[in-house]
Amino acid sequence: MGAGNPRSAQYDHLSPEELNSAKVEILGKQIWRVVPYGLQYKKRALTGILANGMARFADLLPFVFIGFAVDYYAGNDTEGFFGGMRDLLDDSLFPLITDNLAIGYGLLIFLGFASLAVFQGISEYCWQTLGYKVQHDLRLDATRSLIDMEASYYDLRQTGQLMSVLSADVNQLEDVISDASTSIIRIIVT
Repeated sequence: MGAGNPRSAQYDHLSPEELNSAKVEILGKQIWRVVPYGLQYKKRALTGILANGMARFADLLPFVFIGFAVDYYAGNDTEGFFGGMRDLLDDSLFPLITDNLAIGYGLLIFLGFASLAVFQGISEYCWQTLGYKVQHDLRLDATRSLIDMEASYYDLRQTGQLMSVLSADVNQLEDVISDASTSIIRIIVT
């Protein structure tokens, strides 16, 4: 926020001590004003959350299957829950598909990566379109608000610059919705 930025004027009058005090909130509570816009699309957000959670689960599956294959070929004994799962795969599922266990494990590893791609794609689609929809709704409300203002408001301001700042802010918000939300879910799940 340099000298050429119109929003920097709101902090020009504050000293560094005042900027660092608890009274001034840089992030503030204003971000929560966006939540009602997102709540209009609960189904899309819930689908995005569930798909992202499944993608995180599918992210780990290929490594589990690789571990099963290594244990089988190394001749390690099967113990515990995962050993029982490996026995089930080796004795029940793989004979239905193929006689070669290498092909069975290869197929499982491939399916693990394929399911990751599918769930990640669904999650990205849901969050990206949710961001676009919220962005569209915010732009409509902001434009309505600007239209409802008195004409004298625009006499002292350049309207092109005002719309440019508004558009940039809304674009950044869409990035927060689509990118940051998936990162937050990834951290919570893993």
